[in-house]
Amino acid sequence: MSFKNAQLAFSRQPKWFRITSYLATAYLCYAIILGAVIPAVLKAKLPNMAADVLGRQVELNDVSINPFLLNAELSQFTIFEQNGKTPFFTVESFALDVAFLRSLITLTPTLESIDINAPYVHLARLDNRADKANTQLNISDILTTLAASNAQSNEVTDEESVGDIPHLRIAKFQLQQGHALFTDQITGAKLDYPQLELVLNDIDTRATIASEPQTQQDNRYAFDITTAEQGHVSMRGDFQLAPLVATTQISLSNIALAPLWPLSDNAISAKLDQGTLNLDFIAKFEALTDTFAFHLNEGELSLNDIVFSYQDEALVNLPVLKLENMRINSLIQQVDIEHIGIEGLTVKGVYDDKGLNLQRLFSPHLAPTNDDNAQQNSPSAATSDSSDDTASDWRVELSTFSFIQGSLQLQERQFNDNTFWHLSQLSLETGPVSSTLANPIDYSFYTAVSASNSAEGASSERTKGTFSSVGSVDATTQSVKGCAEIHQFELDQFQQYAERYARITIEDGAFSSTLAFKASADGQIDLHANADIRSLNVLDNTQSPLLKWQSLSLSDIHYSAKENGLTINDVIFDSPYARMVIDENKATNISALLVPQTTNISALLVPQTTHSANESAITKAQAPTTQNKDAMAIMVNHVGIKEGSAYFADHSLTPRFASKIDRLNGYVDNLDSRSDSAANVNIEGKIDGYAPVQLKGQINPLKEDIFLDLLFSVDGAELTSVNPYSGTYMGHYIDKGLLSLDVEYTLNHNQLQGNNHVVIDQLTLGQKSDSDQALSLPLGLAIALLEDSQGVIDLGLEVSGDLDSPTFGFGSIILNALGNLITKAVTAPFSLLANLVGSDDELDHIAFAPGSSYISKQGEDTLDTLTKALKSRPRLRVNIEGTVDAVGDATALAESMVKQAILARTNLSTLPADLTASSVPLSGEITDALTALYSETFNSDIQQERQHILSTLQQEKAQEEGNEAALPYIPSEESVQRVLNITMYNTLRNKVTITEAELANLAESRAKAVKGYLVNTGGLETTRVFLLNSQHHLQSEYSGVELTLEAN
Repeated sequence: MSFKNAQLAFSRQPKWFRITSYLATAYLCYAIILGAVIPAVLKAKLPNMAADVLGRQVELNDVSINPFLLNAELSQFTIFEQNGKTPFFTVESFALDVAFLRSLITLTPTLESIDINAPYVHLARLDNRADKANTQLNISDILTTLAASNAQSNEVTDEESVGDIPHLRIAKFQLQQGHALFTDQITGAKLDYPQLELVLNDIDTRATIASEPQTQQDNRYAFDITTAEQGHVSMRGDFQLAPLVATTQISLSNIALAPLWPLSDNAISAKLDQGTLNLDFIAKFEALTDTFAFHLNEGELSLNDIVFSYQDEALVNLPVLKLENMRINSLIQQVDIEHIGIEGLTVKGVYDDKGLNLQRLFSPHLAPTNDDNAQQNSPSAATSDSSDDTASDWRVELSTFSFIQGSLQLQERQFNDNTFWHLSQLSLETGPVSSTLANPIDYSFYTAVSASNSAEGASSERTKGTFSSVGSVDATTQSVKGCAEIHQFELDQFQQYAERYARITIEDGAFSSTLAFKASADGQIDLHANADIRSLNVLDNTQSPLLKWQSLSLSDIHYSAKENGLTINDVIFDSPYARMVIDENKATNISALLVPQTTNISALLVPQTTHSANESAITKAQAPTTQNKDAMAIMVNHVGIKEGSAYFADHSLTPRFASKIDRLNGYVDNLDSRSDSAANVNIEGKIDGYAPVQLKGQINPLKEDIFLDLLFSVDGAELTSVNPYSGTYMGHYIDKGLLSLDVEYTLNHNQLQGNNHVVIDQLTLGQKSDSDQALSLPLGLAIALLEDSQGVIDLGLEVSGDLDSPTFGFGSIILNALGNLITKAVTAPFSLLANLVGSDDELDHIAFAPGSSYISKQGEDTLDTLTKALKSRPRLRVNIEGTVDAVGDATALAESMVKQAILARTNLSTLPADLTASSVPLSGEITDALTALYSETFNSDIQQERQHILSTLQQEKAQEEGNEAALPYIPSEESVQRVLNITMYNTLRNKVTITEAELANLAESRAKAVKGYLVNTGGLETTRVFLLNSQHHLQSEYSGVELTLEAN
């Protein structure tokens, strides 16, 4: 009753009161539902709903909604890992504030703010050892659950109308005190970002970015990340969604790179120990109608304090690498970089039998692949190729590049374990560089060099030479040009390399050079240079001087690959000195210096490769071609020697011998390998300080066909000074005697001729020596035969004295002189006989024409000379032995038999003397006889042979003209007949077999012919001429007669 009374009383109230009461009641219900009921429902249901969707345990501490201010907040929302214990994602609070009145006024959904406080997320790559091919993340199960849920919801039709972007405004979006953690259980990497901040102001999904700056802009954002290593990432900018446009200013400062290195999964053997990244740029992204545009400006990138190491040893230390003022425009596909700079780079490496360790340590480790993977990857390869074509449209422009204060420390173990090279003060600078490489690139380079037997010594050692170069590289023409300088490069740095091959000590010496060069990829090189080696001092294994000079200067050097020529204006030796000593065991100090080699040097310099048989055959086939190339032209205008000296000692003799040549001065002018004119030579010196020695004349040693015309003279040298040689090798000491030499050599077209004058005055032999090395020669008899009534031996004998020979010395000159005198008097009677009659003929053999036993006119002249000489030496007898050339004489005999067979089938008395296979007449009696003989011998059809020759000539002509499809070539009848005659003649000749007995008969006939000429024509006694048996030991290498002499 009371409720009805209350209802009746309420109905009697004024209308405004009733409406107000209704509204108040409705508002109270709204407040209760929105402020109490819905939060309670959400708090109870939302974790379960989220757990069902994600497949993870979810917790929610509280949900609150203010129905009056229209804001809502979720607190302590947590998604756990699969284990249900560790948080995967947490948010301390998530607050949403709706701007209800603004939404009504603008008719646009508007949010006053969205605040996310202290979010945390942990992303991890799991160590899935069971299935390494598939990467597993700690969210993989969530993705699988979502995918299954989506599959069920997709049973509804997929056709949905796509409209414009919904209009939504958010006054402020703020994420603060965020924390993100990324871990990788496979590599052990851990990336921790404990401070994340994101602020977006005045978001309007349909706002556009103003072209001009304004005081109040929509869609502005700010994003900040602080890493665990106190690195900082900052992003500032604004954006619009339709069409998509975004501008941003990004700054990365002090981003540590070492924590990121494990993600490389040990792609290289070297390890990144430290380093930071700094990056600043302003960018704009814009979605156009048919493309996506990207612009980057004011880009600055730097890598600082980069350190790579291997096994706790630092390999690469890069203090600074910077890229300045980068600009990228995707519309014109161009990248502009104002400057790239590298400062203070230090590199340590080892070069050993396996090559450079840096190459191995910094080369990516390639995972093994199988055929299936290769097939699966083939589309990717095609895509990569196409992308490469697209990428080639991009252009990169670099204004300047600089590399300064670099350092390379290289331990060389290929040849020596204790050589440390240090290249310090390395610098390289270039001008503009374009990826199109259309313009030449200017560069300048400099480095200082030092070497030592320890790493500390190399780095702390003073500079032992510098190298610098300035020039330009043109990639379009594949050429380079510039100039370079090597300054005071000390040669003792190569000591440890030299001692590997020789027991020497490079005590001193420095190499310097300046050069200008041009080179191209086609092998064209042009070089202009000057060079010198100063203060060279090389010691032998006894620490005695071996070779030294004050300076060796080469000026105006010019090399041209195009002309294949090398020109040197001046080569000057200032105070050169060389020392040679023969020890008691007859070993020279030179031979004692050489270190026996057990390893092929070329194998150390050239990588070992395996060649197939075909490759080896090709190499062998190409070798003659390489050797047959034109020799390089070499021209030296002037070679000068100033105050040179040389020392020679022989300790193998008793007593010991020593001699010195000093005051060597002279020159060699106009050496030219391509000129017919020879160089002028004039070198003078003193033997033992008193006997003048001179070498003068002309020489061209640079030509393949060496030419020389030299006169070597010694005036009044004491023969007693060579007593150690005469006692050891001649068996007698010399009591007295003077030697004067005028030795002239002329070598032209490989023919050596000597006009040599040897005068020995008052030669007196002393007592005999007890040397067991003495030659058993009748020296007294030889001297008595050669010496005139005045006690002077004046003969034109060959005397050799090579100033360039390592065994050159005054003693060798005397030994050669005496050796020639005695040898020609006792052991070379033919030469002596020729000299006696004033002839240079070789009298010990007579040449015969192939297949003939008739003595030629030249042979008769030689026999006349021999007869005259033998008559002046009646105690000599001559032995004669006939010889043949097995190939030449057999061929000639066979041809003679063919001619006899042809002659027998004709009515001719003789055949033409010059008849050969190619001179057989085309018709006539001889041709008929040849044809008949061929038919009888081989039972062959001549017409078939003629047709075969005709076909062969036609094929050769077609191949020669390269057009086998053209009209057939019809050779003339004369051509066919000539080829037929040659074929028949040569085939018949090759058919004939000459026996060894027939060759022996030919040899015997030749010997008898020579004896008959000497006895019957020359008038020698029969008892002085003997025939040797050539039947049982036939000599088959020479077509002629060999003569030997013996005493009665």
